[in-house]
Amino acid sequence: MEKEACIPFVYSTSFPEITSSEFRGWIIHLICLAGESSFVYNRKYLHLRQCDALVLSRPDLVSDIVCSEALQVEFIAAPSRFLYSLMPLSEKDAVDGSA
Repeated sequence: MEKEACIPFVYSTSFPEITSSEFRGWIIHLICLAGESSFVYNRKYLHLRQCDALVLSRPDLVSDIVCSEALQVEFIAAPSRFLYSLMPLSEKDAVDGSA
C-alpha cells in the first residue's frame, strides 16, 4: 500500500500572518468576520471589511497592513501546487466530470 503524502494546510485568525515568508507559493482563502483592515496588494490599495472574502494567490505581494482593533478574520492557506492539481484539466471536465 502506497503511503499518502501529507499536504500541509494552515488555519489562522491573525491577518498580519499572511505576510509570512512561509506562505510564498501558497494560496490563502480568507473571510472577514468583523472589523476592517486596509493593505496594499501588488501596489494596489485595498480595504477589507465584515463579510468580505479574499483569495490571495500571491500573499508575498501583501504589504502595509493596517487593522482595526475589532478585526476578526479566519483564513486557510495551502500550497498552490496542491490546489491547482485539484482543478479540472478543461472546462469539459468541470461540467461532466470526465477527467
